[in-house]
Amino acid sequence: MNPKYLIIIIDDEAAILDYYESAIPDIYEVQKFTNPQEALVQAISNSGRLILVISDFKMPEENGFELRENLLANGIDCPFALVTAFYDKEMATEGMRLKIGRFLEKPILDEQILSLIDTEAKERMESIEEDREMICEFLQETRPMLEEIEELILCLEEEPDNSKSINTYFRLLHTIKGTSSCLGLNEISNYAHKYEDLINKIKSNEVDVNKKVINVLLEGLDQLQNLYHLAENFQPFPSNLEQLSEVFSHDFSNEKKKNNVDDSHSKEIPSEENLTRAKEKDEKITVSEGLLSDFLEMSGELTVIRNTIFKTLIRLQSKLSGDSDLDHLSDSMVELQKVSTILQNQISEMKKVEIESVYRPMRRVVRDSCSVLNKNIDFDVVGGTFKIDTSVAKLLNNVLVHMLRNGVDHGIEDDETRALKGKDPIGKLTLNSYETGENIIVEVSDNGKGLDKEFLKRKALEKGLYSQEQLDKMSDQKIFSIIFESGFSTNTEVTSVSGRGVGMDMVKSSIQDVGGKILIDSTLGEGTKFVLVIPIPRSILIIKSLMVSSGHSYFNIPLDDVDEVILLDQQKDTDKIHNMNGVRVLRHHGVLCPLVHLAHSLELTSSMDVSDIQNIVIVKGDGYRYGLLVDAINDIEEIVVKKLSSHFKTPEYLGTTFSDDGALSLILDCKGIAKRHSINNHVIDTE
Repeated sequence: MNPKYLIIIIDDEAAILDYYESAIPDIYEVQKFTNPQEALVQAISNSGRLILVISDFKMPEENGFELRENLLANGIDCPFALVTAFYDKEMATEGMRLKIGRFLEKPILDEQILSLIDTEAKERMESIEEDREMICEFLQETRPMLEEIEELILCLEEEPDNSKSINTYFRLLHTIKGTSSCLGLNEISNYAHKYEDLINKIKSNEVDVNKKVINVLLEGLDQLQNLYHLAENFQPFPSNLEQLSEVFSHDFSNEKKKNNVDDSHSKEIPSEENLTRAKEKDEKITVSEGLLSDFLEMSGELTVIRNTIFKTLIRLQSKLSGDSDLDHLSDSMVELQKVSTILQNQISEMKKVEIESVYRPMRRVVRDSCSVLNKNIDFDVVGGTFKIDTSVAKLLNNVLVHMLRNGVDHGIEDDETRALKGKDPIGKLTLNSYETGENIIVEVSDNGKGLDKEFLKRKALEKGLYSQEQLDKMSDQKIFSIIFESGFSTNTEVTSVSGRGVGMDMVKSSIQDVGGKILIDSTLGEGTKFVLVIPIPRSILIIKSLMVSSGHSYFNIPLDDVDEVILLDQQKDTDKIHNMNGVRVLRHHGVLCPLVHLAHSLELTSSMDVSDIQNIVIVKGDGYRYGLLVDAINDIEEIVVKKLSSHFKTPEYLGTTFSDDGALSLILDCKGIAKRHSINNHVIDTE
C-alpha cells in the first residue's frame, strides 16, 4: 500500500502551522516545522512522496528563498509556495529563477490552500505515480537477480576460482546499479556501486575469496534486499548508507584464500550452466495471486453450469429421442467439457512455482546457522524438479527454516563430539521431496545424534506436559512428537538459531492446518528423519459430493468422507440399532458405530424421528467413524465449494454451494461434527 502524499509547512509561529494543517484534507500527511533546516532534512528523506512545500518568507534561521535554494541543490524540485506580507518586482524575479509556484499574501484563506494543492501539487502527484510504476517494474524484474546472486555467493564459497560465477555476479550487480540510477534510486545505485567495486577486485585477483569476503558479500546482499524492501514500500532509505557501504573497503588480506573442500565432503553445487544459463521464456506479465484464485473460482462455476446443462440435456433426449438438434447440442457440450477442463488445468499451472525456488534460500539458512554454531555440515538438496501450488510454497518457506535450523542446532553434533564418536567430523543434512498420489512428501534428515526417548520423557515430566503413566503408554512416534509441544526445547540457552521452543510447535500447527501430518524416524546415535506429508491442494474447490436432505434442507457430504450408504429395512433390521449409555449406535459388520441424527445435531425441525429413519451414511476420516441419520439420500454430483464468511463459519460446515436447481446447499464438515459429538476412532467389536 502506497504511503500518503506529503505536504511540508514551515513557519516560525506554531499557531499559524496549526491553522495551515487544519485546512489541508486528511488524505495527505502534513509535517510542520518551525526550523527550516529540520524541514530540509525531512524533505530530502521523503522526496519520493513530497508534493508541496509551503514556507513563510521571513524566518530567523533563513528566509524562504534560501530554503528553496537548498531544496533545489539537493535535487528536490517539488512545488513550492512562499507566504509573505508583501512582495515586489525584485522578489517576483527571484521567485521566477527559483521556480516558486506561487506567492501567498497573509492572511491565507482555506480556499487558497485547497486551490494550491489542486493546481500546483496535481502534476507532481501524477509524476510521482508514473515514477512509482517504473520503480515497481524495476524492482519486480530485478529481484530474481538478487536470488541468483545469493546462489552465486554460495557457489563461490565452494569454488573460489569459478570465474564464470564471478563474471555473472559482476554483470548482475552492474545491471542493478545502472538501472536504479536511471530511475532516481540513487541510494541503491551508490550502494551497488560500492558493492560492485569489491566484486571487481575479486575479478581482477586483487582480493582472494575467503570466509571473510563471503560474509561481506552476504552482508551486502542482505542490505541490498533491505533497500529493495524500502523502495517497494516507498519508505526512506537509511541515512547512514554511506557508512554501511564501507564494509566493502575492509582489508581482506589477513585471511587465507578458501580452499576447496575434499571431494568426499563436497556439496552438490548447481552446475555453472544452471547458474548462468539463458532461460528461454515467453513474454511475461505479472498477475496477482488473488486474481488467479478468482479466475479459478469462476471456472469452477463454469463446471457446475456445464454439468447442469448436461443433466438437462439428458432429460430432454429421453423426452425427444432422435432430435438432431439435441444430438448436435450434445456434441457441442462434449467439446465444451474438453475446453473447460483445459482452461482449469492451465490456470492451475499458473498458480504453481518450481519447488526449487523454495529450496534455493534454504542453503543460506543452513550456511548462516552453521556459521553461528561453528559447525561443518554438508547440505544436500534432492528432488526439486516439480511444481507446487503457491500456498504450499509459502507453507514450506516458513516451516523449513525452523526444521533446518533445528537440524543444525539439535540434530547434528559439533565437530569435536562427532570425532570422539568415530563419526565423520562433517555432518550431513539432506532435504528431499517428491510427489506420491495425492500428497507432497518432504523429508528432512540428518546423520546426527538422533532423538533420545528417555531424555524427552524426562524433559516432558519436568515441564509438566505429561504424567509418568501417560509417558509409559506412549509409542515411540508419540514420544518423538513431544518436541512439537508448545514451549518444549532441549536447549539450555536462547540463541539466534533456536532455544525458545516455539519454532517446532509452529511447524506442527502449520502442517496440520492444511490437513497434513509429520512422521519421525530416529535412531539414537545415528540420526533423525522428519517426513512432512502435505496434501496437494485442489486447483479448484470442485468436489464430488453426496447430496442428502434432512430437516427440510439439502446438505452435501464430500464423497471422500463417505465410507458406506446403508438403507435399513425397518421390519428386518430392528436389531441393528441399540442404545448404549444414552448413545444410539449401529451394529454393522461386527462393530458398533455411533449414530448422529443430522437434523437434531444441527437443531433443525425434522418430520422423521430417529426410529423412522432408514437412511444412514457412514462417514470416516482421520480419527473418526460414525453414521449420519438423514431423511433422504439424493444423488452424487460435482459441486463448487464456496467458503463461508468468518461471521457465519461454524465447525459443522466446510462451505456452501448451489445445486442444479439453484437451491442453496450447505457442505458438511464431517470432522467438525465428530468433534462436536466427541466421536473418536474407538470401535467396539461385537463378535
